[in-house]
Amino acid sequence: GTLAVGTLELADNAKAKFGTGDDLQIYHDGTNAFIVNTTGDFLFRNRAGNEIKIQAVSGEQSIVANANGSVDLYHDGSKKFETTSTGVQVGGTSTNLIIQEGTVSATAGGMITFKNTDGNGIARDVVRIKGFTGDSTGGYGELTLQTAFNNTLNDCLIIRKDKNVELPNDNQLLKIGAGQDLQLLHDGSRSSINNRTGELRVLAN
Repeated sequence: GTLAVGTLELADNAKAKFGTGDDLQIYHDGTNAFIVNTTGDFLFRNRAGNEIKIQAVSGEQSIVANANGSVDLYHDGSKKFETTSTGVQVGGTSTNLIIQEGTVSATAGGMITFKNTDGNGIARDVVRIKGFTGDSTGGYGELTLQTAFNNTLNDCLIIRKDKNVELPNDNQLLKIGAGQDLQLLHDGSRSSINNRTGELRVLAN
């Protein structure tokens, strides 16, 4: 029932109180400013349909909540984190890390995807790390590494819950050594061990 026309000035520690129980209070104690809510939820709403911005320095974004869109976090004015329709994105626009949320279940999984931009300016998935519970509710996990070839991600390395390490594709070489001189291969029909320098020794101990 109070109408203030012009500037409303309050002394330090004088509180503007709202609600029957004075549940919302705004004041300055001479050093710091406070907005205090003592009951229910504390909601920020922009009915204009635009974003809500928090700026630690005037004109420099710190947190931006976009209407019907992402929530963005900034460091020194540079965006470092944003939510997306599939999870969250960390980093810039040309090279970034995407973390996607997995569904909580016996076969739950999550992904970390590394992206870059091709010559046409199109964002491409180039490396993906996939983690899964290994079809078990007993606290097991499996890890898959994928890399891209011709814009298609392929499984390259799998670590199973039984601790076995797999190269899942035929004609996929395991190369060992600074010059990659020791190579192991299965081509779908035969297996081979190729040593390209020095001696190939089989030791009993």
